[in-house]
Amino acid sequence: MNQTLPKKHEEAFTEIQQIFDSGHNWAELRKLHRQAPTPAILHIGVLLQDIVFIDEGNVERKDGIINFSRLMRLYEKIEMLSMYQQESYSFKEDTIIQQVLEEDFKAQEKLDDEHLWQFSTDVKEKDNKALGWKE
Repeated sequence: MNQTLPKKHEEAFTEIQQIFDSGHNWAELRKLHRQAPTPAILHIGVLLQDIVFIDEGNVERKDGIINFSRLMRLYEKIEMLSMYQQESYSFKEDTIIQQVLEEDFKAQEKLDDEHLWQFSTDVKEKDNKALGWKE
């Protein structure tokens, strides 16, 4: 069965693919991070990757001298992350959404690990088949 997405969903999917393209060190995602108004929830994976890279790529000096360049780069990344947490979000209560989520959470409580594993395996097999991949 050949199913196609409606054009607006296909365009949204393409846009998401472009944003999360790992080429050029996540260039598009990093650009959106810099432009994001506060408050915002940034993609933590890119920020953590940067912090690990800075920490592991700039080793402590053996002579005991502090590597201030490394510390400043770490500070800048952590400061960027905390900058987006300074303002509070303004949420309006939506009882309909809350009810839907509560019902969904209750339904998920009944699912055990075996059921979830089987569901995941089924989806993976269908995806691989649709993409023409072999296990």
